[in-house]
Amino acid sequence: AIVLTVVGLLSALLSFGSEPWQPTIDSFGPVLAGWVVASAVIGSAARFLIQTYAQSLSAHSHGVVIMVVEPVWTALLSAAWFGETMTGMQLAGCGLIFAALLISRAAAVGQLVRSALRQDVPS
Repeated sequence: AIVLTVVGLLSALLSFGSEPWQPTIDSFGPVLAGWVVASAVIGSAARFLIQTYAQSLSAHSHGVVIMVVEPVWTALLSAAWFGETMTGMQLAGCGLIFAALLISRAAAVGQLVRSALRQDVPS
């Protein structure tokens, strides 16, 4: 709730200060109101609810992994879905986040690799 409130307030302040609002106010109607509500409920609140519930079912260390990788997936999916382009610096940032994740989880990654290699070796 705190995250949603802070993001909402900061976004609203920045939007009110930097965007023209008169055309929006002049053409405001039930369809626009419906889209705003749907965006807030489906796009934000429902996603946080599902994410929080899913993380409650896993170990705390897995929840941290999900939170760390979230911006990387957001950037990659927006590039794929919307045709967004990423600069070299943005790609390097994604790479650093992913590398840090692999380094912090080196023992688990090593165990996963060893397990996969044992399964591939015929007995």
